[in-house]
Amino acid sequence: MIKIVDPAHAQSFQTKSLKPIFIRFPILNNIVKQQATKQEWREHALLNHSIENLDTSLSVEDYWSRVFNIKNAAGTKLFNNLKVVIKLLLVLPFSNASVEIVFSTLHLCKTTYRNRLKTETLRAIMTTKDGIKSEKGIVAFNPSKAMLNEKLWS
Repeated sequence: MIKIVDPAHAQSFQTKSLKPIFIRFPILNNIVKQQATKQEWREHALLNHSIENLDTSLSVEDYWSRVFNIKNAAGTKLFNNLKVVIKLLLVLPFSNASVEIVFSTLHLCKTTYRNRLKTETLRAIMTTKDGIKSEKGIVAFNPSKAMLNEKLWS
């Protein structure tokens, strides 16, 4: 599904229909017209890509930015519906590795011996661990005056 945002794939019109996207994301039907989007997808495939400077070597973001700025003779942008669909696909995560790392850290913090930690305590522990792993680590940490003056326990 995400491969259709690749310029070479999109230009070659290998994906003939955007219907699977509308099935997977039914909310799109409330935002764009499916038939108009289908028509815009076909029009994109029929563009003279060289005249529009739509080279497949462009980054995905640059390519679609150029496509979405194409106007007709009246000065109206051509791909308003397609823009919504492609932008949705561009924000989808390609990997869930970052989420897996957070869950792994959570499971290391919350063990069978420490299973009653409050959410705020877990958040503080995980934030501290993340801060220690940062670029310069704990060695470069300089607390602000506000931090030093903060009353920690009431």
